[in-house]
Amino acid sequence: MRMIAGAGAFYLTLALCLPSVFAHPLTAPELLQGRDLSSYDFGGDYQATEGIHVWQRHGQIPKIGRLRSFLWSRWQSKRKGYATLTESGVDTGWTIYIFVEPTESNEWHIVLRVVSPNIQRGPDGIVRKPHRVSDLPEVRSLAHAKRQSGDTPGASKILVFRDKDGKEVWRL
Repeated sequence: MRMIAGAGAFYLTLALCLPSVFAHPLTAPELLQGRDLSSYDFGGDYQATEGIHVWQRHGQIPKIGRLRSFLWSRWQSKRKGYATLTESGVDTGWTIYIFVEPTESNEWHIVLRVVSPNIQRGPDGIVRKPHRVSDLPEVRSLAHAKRQSGDTPGASKILVFRDKDGKEVWRL
């Protein structure tokens, strides 16, 4: 393989470093926000086997049906549950922590916490800084929908996550 100097080499190096960033799930207090995971059903750790492209929402995710089924069943039965999904693109990667749980007012919602590495190129090479944690908008409804172009393959139906106003937050 021929290495290209400049930005291309940086992106290739960054992409090769990403799997090691996610080798150990982050369990920091700022991620869990006081959740006691022993009271949640665990749906598994899922990882895309290929990178995301511009025209896709997700890469190929083995056993995606199992993840969809787990989330749907927890939502329908109002049982706490969580799972993780790790994905990567050409120059980035992230793990989404998916929590199905009641709110403080006992209404059900889904929290999608995204953890991404904070990898930067410095004068001495690649520098790893503390992970970034961000939340997608709070999910208040979950529904099945027909798979569209760009959705993850694996079944004719996917899950659509919507906020309190009905706006689509995420598709899986």
